[in-house]
Amino acid sequence: MHPNVINQKVERIKNSKEDINKFAEEYKPFIAACVKNVAQKYGSCEYDNELSIGFAAFVESIESYKTSEGNFLSFSQETIKKRIVDYYRKEKRYPEILFLKDNNDDEEFDFPTAKPLEKYSEEEIGEYQRLELQQLGEQLKEWDIHFFDLIKTSPKQKNTRFMVSQVVRFILSRREMLERIKKNKSLPMAEIEKYLNISRKKIEGMQKYIIAVLLIHTEDYQFIKKYVNYINRM
Repeated sequence: MHPNVINQKVERIKNSKEDINKFAEEYKPFIAACVKNVAQKYGSCEYDNELSIGFAAFVESIESYKTSEGNFLSFSQETIKKRIVDYYRKEKRYPEILFLKDNNDDEEFDFPTAKPLEKYSEEEIGEYQRLELQQLGEQLKEWDIHFFDLIKTSPKQKNTRFMVSQVVRFILSRREMLERIKKNKSLPMAEIEKYLNISRKKIEGMQKYIIAVLLIHTEDYQFIKKYVNYINRM
């Protein structure tokens, strides 16, 4: 699902408890992945309480979200992270069941302790990966890029991967350039060639792949991102 479609859906359902619960249920693997990412950084091996906090934070994100916040999934991921960090700072004094007050009345959302993260099946995680790939595919179509293009241009040699890493990091460090690329749907070849001293021909040959990596890094593709994490290591 395209990020804009998700954002619009969240805006529509934010005042309906039933729709919010259905949406949160659908994104359980995403919530679990966000929780695991934060918990492991803090050396936590068991995530029962953290999962409850994560679900509550996800619902909180839906209720407070505005399109001006940007991508909803990125917004909710940040909220989940903040709530779990707050939890650790309070030395895990939260109860086994958390309640999230609705802004409009006294009704509560009940999030009993969720099943351990390890029990999320490979099938569930695989389904979220499939959703991410589908979302990325739809977004790439706006750039006239297809997965077959990426397979053909995927860098096999180390020097090509290094070149891609240079270009991606250069663009990510320049917000104005990144916004210009997203608006114009093309790379500023002359600028990249000038600042990085890389031939235009090489950049053009990898343009579609570079754009795909930029989208993966700037949008919320949590599972796909690990397949291009060499960008950060070079």
